[in-house]
Amino acid sequence: MSKGILYGVGVGPGDPKLMTLGAYNIIKDNEIIAVVGSKPHESVAYNIAKGAVPDIADKTVIGLDMPMSKDKEYVSKKHEENAKIIESYLIRNKNVVFLTLGDVSLYSTFAYLCERVQRDGFTCEKISGIPAFIAALTKADELFVRGNKSVHILTGESFLKEKLKKDDCYVIMKPAGNIEAIKHKLREEEMSAYPVSRCTMDGEQVYKDIDMLPEDAGYFTVIITM
Repeated sequence: MSKGILYGVGVGPGDPKLMTLGAYNIIKDNEIIAVVGSKPHESVAYNIAKGAVPDIADKTVIGLDMPMSKDKEYVSKKHEENAKIIESYLIRNKNVVFLTLGDVSLYSTFAYLCERVQRDGFTCEKISGIPAFIAALTKADELFVRGNKSVHILTGESFLKEKLKKDDCYVIMKPAGNIEAIKHKLREEEMSAYPVSRCTMDGEQVYKDIDMLPEDAGYFTVIITM
């Protein structure tokens, strides 16, 4: 019996023009689209995709409840429920396209679905997308990474625990909630940084100085050290 495939598709950082041709083709060629959220047509990832593939409005769109909670048992239960929702289509030989911001392998909720779906005997395929920090790098006035310089990709919480090397480049993702602490550490280390909020999205803000970044900067913020 044939089964459908679960595709994880990175739609890029925000501008529909930055969505890959691979992502475009997968979305255009399949009828079942899945996104995070109880109101799927308001999903950021959905609306990025819609900007590149208007036909998505005619497709079946599934909203998956994937809460951000520290209750691991509760979160795991929701992941199991969402995997079963997806499998209800796969078992009928219908492909499901799960949309995620940036790249599908970088801090994406797709990983939790993929491991469960594969465990249950189904196939997953990943379509890469441009991550937010790559788009943010292009906003800078200088080339951050050249020669033998190393790049470290960290969450805000991980950055605060990291022993920094001043000659390296640090990409701080998901810094919300730790902005002031990150600023303090950068000052202590005498390091400059280049924050970008909502990169390539409506409301994009590019800051030339870390001190210009507001404490309440949102989830879609990336900080890159110079």
